[in-house]
Amino acid sequence: MTIEKLPKNKERKIEKGLEEGFLFHSVDPKTGKHIPCNEKNTTLAMLEYAREHSHITEERFFQLSAVLANRDARSLEKIAQDSSKDALTGVLRRDFLEPQLNDWIKELTEVKMDESNLAGFMFIILDVDNFKQFNEDYGHITGDAALSVLGARIKQSSKRKDDKLYRYGGDEFALMFPFHSSNVSDEILEVVFKRVQQEINDKLFIRIEDKNKQVPITVAMGYTVIRRGEKVKTIKEIIDAADKNQAKQKIADVKKKRMDKAQKALM
Repeated sequence: MTIEKLPKNKERKIEKGLEEGFLFHSVDPKTGKHIPCNEKNTTLAMLEYAREHSHITEERFFQLSAVLANRDARSLEKIAQDSSKDALTGVLRRDFLEPQLNDWIKELTEVKMDESNLAGFMFIILDVDNFKQFNEDYGHITGDAALSVLGARIKQSSKRKDDKLYRYGGDEFALMFPFHSSNVSDEILEVVFKRVQQEINDKLFIRIEDKNKQVPITVAMGYTVIRRGEKVKTIKEIIDAADKNQAKQKIADVKKKRMDKAQKALM
């Protein structure tokens, strides 16, 4: 096969052609038909061929090479984004949690406030109530479906672009909410936590098809807050603090359920 320059009336479509994976056409000597080239390396070779044979100028060569490079960069970015997501729930994988925590801790401790807009962040840990029993009652496939539904619900509750959500492991998830003002009080953060807790738990069900019923899913949550200017916490200390708060929340939930049950019995 020989390589020809695109007809002049197609030169305006060069950038569009690159987006579709080809720039020049190979020409079959037997049929004379133009065959689009879809391979990156061949496309680049065709660019170099066109430059060497004066079909395009040096400046045009670099312009079109840049378009080709940008296309490949977007492809690599998409691959990187896909590999960062947990396949079951669609949220970020645990592998990316510690690097993000390290970045924010470093920013809070080493970067001056006038050079950073990060004043602190709330770290939330959550898991499904009685998930082991749920799997035993309804099977692991239904359990996986429940985690997928939960992941989608949590994503809905973290509305801001810089909020971070990770699958921490099994039925556990981790949420990170950054804040950008030192005026954000503990009371405000408590309100935010309660709102997120309510939004996640509100009418969250998984349908069990073979039993023709809907089963409610509830989660237990706990959090800790890291602020600029406070004593530096390690990642382990941050997670442990959120776990302890979650344990307190679970005890409070159990007490509330018992009180509600006792009040109903007296009515």
